[in-house]
Amino acid sequence: MSFAKLFDQMRSAFDQKDENKRKENKALDVSLDILSKAAKKTEDRSKRIKEDKIRGVRGTRHRISL
Repeated sequence: MSFAKLFDQMRSAFDQKDENKRKENKALDVSLDILSKAAKKTEDRSKRIKEDKIRGVRGTRHRISL
């Protein structure tokens, strides 16, 4: 095997590794984005529930009115 052929194979292997790394990074970015949106929605929902409980809107369904 010539050095040029070996060099080309090594270069293509490194290029493929770089491409896979870029794909992994993109997938990680997308995952983190989804998780951050879900956390924000959960935080907003928790805040809204707390505010509703303070106002007395939540938790009144099962109370008996006399």
